[in-house]
Amino acid sequence: MPQVRRVCSCGWSLYAHSGALVHFLVQTLPREKIEAYATDTRAGQDPVTTLVKATGRRIADLETDVGRHVAGLK
Repeated sequence: MPQVRRVCSCGWSLYAHSGALVHFLVQTLPREKIEAYATDTRAGQDPVTTLVKATGRRIADLETDVGRHVAGLK
């Protein structure tokens, strides 16, 4: 079976995008907020809603922030 490569609107693969998001969150959020996000998603709450709640940022703003974060790592 061929492997499907999904690409986000920004051109990154889904794997690269998710890794960048995790790196950004670990570097910028207090541990308590990350733990609250994990707890809420494990409890079945919507991951997008809980991410917005944990970060206090809209998804579009998070995408911009993650892109800038990655650009700063180069």
